[in-house]
Amino acid sequence: MGLSAASDVQFDYVGSLLLARKLYALGEEVDEMMSNRRTHSRTALTDWLGPYRAEFRGRIDSERTQATAIASQLREGARQWATRWAEAMNEQNSINHARETKRVEDNRSGWDNFTGGLFGHDDLPDYPPTIDVPTAPNFYATGTLTRY
Repeated sequence: MGLSAASDVQFDYVGSLLLARKLYALGEEVDEMMSNRRTHSRTALTDWLGPYRAEFRGRIDSERTQATAIASQLREGARQWATRWAEAMNEQNSINHARETKRVEDNRSGWDNFTGGLFGHDDLPDYPPTIDVPTAPNFYATGTLTRY
């Protein structure tokens, strides 16, 4: 099998999905803040005359561009945490499966080894299902660790 079943994956399963939710929500808040600021800046630009109007418009445009990038990066960070969560869950499930397979193989009698060698072993545990990546905005867990 090639998979070492000696140690568990060190990962904060609960905390990572909580962080993903918070990062995604923060990205949404940044977008909402910019929407509100855009409304207020339009109001200001309607009545604002003079040489500083163009400078103000440039600053608002720059701020909007930066805020859009920040919001996008926050949401992408959230998706990456969710991806790492699924990878860690699947890796730990593989380790748990390898441990259980080893336990079953180590506890077989000589007769079980002989007959299983001839007809196949039907006592091995099923491989755990693949856990999907949680999705935004709630990033709910899409599976659990398989215990044998």
